[in-house]
Amino acid sequence: MPLSSGRVSCYRSRARTRAEVDRGEATLESIGIVNTTEPRIVEQRVLAHVGAFVSELGSTPVRGRVVLDDVLDRDLGVGSLERVELLTRLEEGFGVRFPDPVLAEAESVRDLVAAVLAGGAPSAGPAEEAVVPLAAGVPAPDSAGTLIEVLRWHAETDPDRVHVVLRLDDEGEQSITYGELWGRAGTVAAGLRARGVARGDAVALMLRTEPGFFAAFFGVLLAGAVPVPIYPPTRPGHLEEYATRQVKILDNAQAKLLVTFAEVERVAGLLRARVRSLSGVTTLERLATAPATPPATVRPDDPALIQYTSGSTGDPKGVLLSHANLLANIRAIGRALGVRSDDVCVSWLPLYHDMGLACGSARCTTACRSSSCRRWPSWRGRRAGSARSPHTGPRSRPRRTSRSISA
Repeated sequence: MPLSSGRVSCYRSRARTRAEVDRGEATLESIGIVNTTEPRIVEQRVLAHVGAFVSELGSTPVRGRVVLDDVLDRDLGVGSLERVELLTRLEEGFGVRFPDPVLAEAESVRDLVAAVLAGGAPSAGPAEEAVVPLAAGVPAPDSAGTLIEVLRWHAETDPDRVHVVLRLDDEGEQSITYGELWGRAGTVAAGLRARGVARGDAVALMLRTEPGFFAAFFGVLLAGAVPVPIYPPTRPGHLEEYATRQVKILDNAQAKLLVTFAEVERVAGLLRARVRSLSGVTTLERLATAPATPPATVRPDDPALIQYTSGSTGDPKGVLLSHANLLANIRAIGRALGVRSDDVCVSWLPLYHDMGLACGSARCTTACRSSSCRRWPSWRGRRAGSARSPHTGPRSRPRRTSRSISA
């Protein structure tokens, strides 16, 4: 398929801005100062990288050009997903690996300079080749018209087959089988119903990329409700700003319940006081105490997800996606990439983002074995059927990642 003129322009812009950085680096190298740690030179190089990146995004700096005191999201339009791509490029450009807190805590260009000067850890070498844990599975039939039907088919056909492998912060891995996911999701659904969640209600999920997210997402669907993923707080110094954005989302979605984790439950309680529709805040542990109930009957045209923008450059905007929408997109991606049921699909996108959800969770129920990793560099070089690269796909590198498996 030929590229549209818009896409051609995008790729030309990307090539041009990266070429600008390369020319700047070559100029510095010619006078022997590329690898210097002299602050003034590091500042110039960071400004060049950030300026090229912002230009590639199509953003316009509020001051007309990038300066050290620019705040990444407010002044440059660099949201949470773009921030990960930017940090990855800086790591590659300076040959360092930033500690994970830099992703959450760096607010300005000056903070990025400080992170580079701090040095971080040396860049990781090639990772060991991943070992595919399972043989090829059988994709769910196209007659399965909802995510629930797809998951049920796998849980009944091969309950012990791994659905997803989540790579944790300690570099360990946790596998979740289809049978386990179906059972845990059913428990969550029962807990939601016990708390008054009815068919069609919106349930907000303020969860990390963690094992519980999968059970929570499918549990909301099994209850006949609509999941609304929102990102958890990451910067303690910006809780008020965070709360303002999330209140707008929760109010717009008319969320009935907010599911979160213990460490941020107090912050979630502050949101409840400002959103009239919220009847309560709970955790997965508390939802696990209700007796099992049969799953709701769900149709392909029923809502499966409400996805919101981050709100970093304006009020958050939501889009409602049906089961049919998501499955059509997931299956189209599989066909376009030629994904087979014995492939391993690596995703490092956060699950609260629609692309991360489709690649890292729902997609596994339909087409391939997939895996999510905590940082892109930790999986680069491993064998996989398809992977979303920082320079060719969505820009994100969550603190956790997951390996998901087939549909």
